Amino acid sequence: LLKRYEQDLATRAPILAVTEKEADWYRNYFHSKSTGYIPVFVGWDQPWCKTGPGTFCLYQGNLSVPENEKAVAWLLENVFNGIDVPFIVAGKKPSGRLKRLIDANAGTCLVADPSVQSMQELITKAQVNILPSFSETGIKLKLLNAVFCGKHIITNKEMVQGTHLETACHIAGNAEDYKKTILRLMEKDFTEQEINLRKNLLDNFYNNDKSAEKLIAWIW
Repeated sequence: LLKRYEQDLATRAPILAVTEKEADWYRNYFHSKSTGYIPVFVGWDQPWCKTGPGTFCLYQGNLSVPENEKAVAWLLENVFNGIDVPFIVAGKKPSGRLKRLIDANAGTCLVADPSVQSMQELITKAQVNILPSFSETGIKLKLLNAVFCGKHIITNKEMVQGTHLETACHIAGNAEDYKKTILRLMEKDFTEQEINLRKNLLDNFYNNDKSAEKLIAWIW
C-alpha cells in the first residue's frame, strides 16, 4: 500500500529528499519527474566545538528507540568490556533492561532524560562521541549534533553513508577497531585545525542560508 502511494505521489508533486541517496531512490525506483536534494536544516550556523581534552566517551540518542538500545548493548558487550575508559550513555526513556545492563558495567553510567542544555554540555565535553549505527537510513541528527558541537567522533560507514561527513569522523569497522580508535583518541588533542576542517565541510553541505535559497528556488 505504501509503495503504491509513494509511486503515485512521485508523479504528482516535486520530491525534496534530505540525502542524495534518497533522491536517487525516487528517481530510479519511483521514476519521479521532479526530484531534488536539500540537506536538513540545523540549529547552528557554525561549529561550537571546543578545543582541549575531555575525559570520557559518550553515546547519545533516544534510548527508547530499539536500534539505539541495540547500539548501546553492543558497545557494552563488545567494546567497553575490554578497555578502561569512562563511558556515559545519555538519552530519554531508557528501558529497565538497558538500565540493568548499564548498572552491571563498571565504568559506565547512565544520564536518563537529560535536559537539552545538559545533553549539549555532555556532547561538547566528551573526548569521544561514539555513534555506531546498524542501518543506512537517511541523516542522523545526533551525528550532526556531534559534528557541530563535539570533539572526536567514532562511527561506522552505515552512519555516514550519503552524509558528506566522513572526513569529520573516524570510521571503525568492528569492535577491535572501535577499541583501538578510542584508546588512541583519548590521548589526542582536539585542535583548531580540526574545527576549521568542520567549518568548511559544514558550510559546503549544511549551511541553512544556502539550503533556504535552494528551497525558495524550488517553490518558485
